[in-house]
Amino acid sequence: MTTFAIIVVMLYLYYLLLEFLLHEIKASDAIMKEDERTRRDRQVMQEQWRKMHEPHEPEINVLALVKGTERYVFLYDDAHRADTLRTFGRYASDPELSFTWYDAACLARKVREGRTQGAKA
Repeated sequence: MTTFAIIVVMLYLYYLLLEFLLHEIKASDAIMKEDERTRRDRQVMQEQWRKMHEPHEPEINVLALVKGTERYVFLYDDAHRADTLRTFGRYASDPELSFTWYDAACLARKVREGRTQGAKA
């Protein structure tokens, strides 16, 4: 082989080596981008899972009524509003208590107002 042919073959091999390296660089960039996307997706999923499974305290609502020497204090969360309203009715219908239907109506209005305020917030 002549010197010219050897140079051409070496240049061609050098060209193939450069093509291979360029292809590897592009592939590693794609893998790095995919890894970055995967890492971001994993972080988002972990945050969503944490929010769903994080123990959180329910908000406790407090209503109090003082009538003379009697004190009525009602503690309830949003999930038990209906139970609280039923309790007002039971207390109002109990003749041994000074709790009246007017008291029940006023407190029930407060419970309902609390629900609409919570929905707006």
